[in-house]
Amino acid sequence: MLFLFSLLLAVRRWADAAWIVTAFTAAHSATLILAAVGLLSLPPIGVETAIALSICYVAAENLGMTRPGLRRRLLLTLGFGLIHGVGFAGALEEVGLPRAYFNSSLVSFNVGVEAGQLGVVALLLPAWLKLARTEKARRTVTIAGSLLVLGLAAYWALERGGLIAGR
Repeated sequence: MLFLFSLLLAVRRWADAAWIVTAFTAAHSATLILAAVGLLSLPPIGVETAIALSICYVAAENLGMTRPGLRRRLLLTLGFGLIHGVGFAGALEEVGLPRAYFNSSLVSFNVGVEAGQLGVVALLLPAWLKLARTEKARRTVTIAGSLLVLGLAAYWALERGGLIAGR
């Protein structure tokens, strides 16, 4: 959710949000399925650290360290979405899927993830787009939100990478 929140901080129009959310959904759905059926396997510590670092990167972009256009943000979201899908597969593996209902359970899990993400977008985006109409408010919220996200994700990356105790 931090990744999605950070992505939305850079959005100024509904259409841009739709493209970004679609790119993220397509990418993480593909790798979730590939990992769940055993065609893709990566070490969990590396995946979790990479997810946290991807969140850090997007937050840093929001702070103006780079100025991505929509096309670049879409490609970035698509790439990072691939990593996030493997993370979702790891969470799914911990829960376990019944072999007799594997396909329907996998689809249900993915639909549930998407529904949760779309719910967050539906709650946050209208307020954000209204607030972002004024430059000062947009800048203040983007900077504050991105700093918060960057701090949380950096901590998460250090923790997942084993550099600080936490697990």
